[in-house]
Amino acid sequence: MVSLTVATTTACNFKCPYCFEDGIVPQTMQSDVEQAIVDYVLQFPNIHIAWYGGEPLLNFSSIVNINKKLETTDTYNSLTQEIITNGYLLTEDICNFFANKNLKQIQVTIDGREAAHNRSRIHKEGLPTYQTILSNIDTALKILPNTMFAIRVNVNMANREEYPLL
Repeated sequence: MVSLTVATTTACNFKCPYCFEDGIVPQTMQSDVEQAIVDYVLQFPNIHIAWYGGEPLLNFSSIVNINKKLETTDTYNSLTQEIITNGYLLTEDICNFFANKNLKQIQVTIDGREAAHNRSRIHKEGLPTYQTILSNIDTALKILPNTMFAIRVNVNMANREEYPLL
């Protein structure tokens, strides 16, 4: 099986202090790149796509467009997918889209309990993120019962005491 990681955008709705993409001018996938990905994927009988970013759900339209183009092909039946997301935009509508798309895994980062997480996983508009992410995970678990969830934790000096509690 071929595994392909696709960054739909380098933009993000968070401004985490440890982010390696800080200072990068955000770019978003265009339709010609979407088509090039489809053309590439069609070369393989079995393929796994990991949606990545920045925050890949900020450019959800590219995920939809690529899926729609592949749905009419034989390759689509063997396509598996995963998404690496901060979880803030993992809404009911997005989960419903993935409900029949062979989404194998969703990875979300939670950096400690609520207060520590909100200090570390900072929304660009200053909004707290912890409760929204947990609520979105609960929704996703109901809509996507066969999808595995990987919870990633970044441990550092600011939250290391909370790691065992989390």
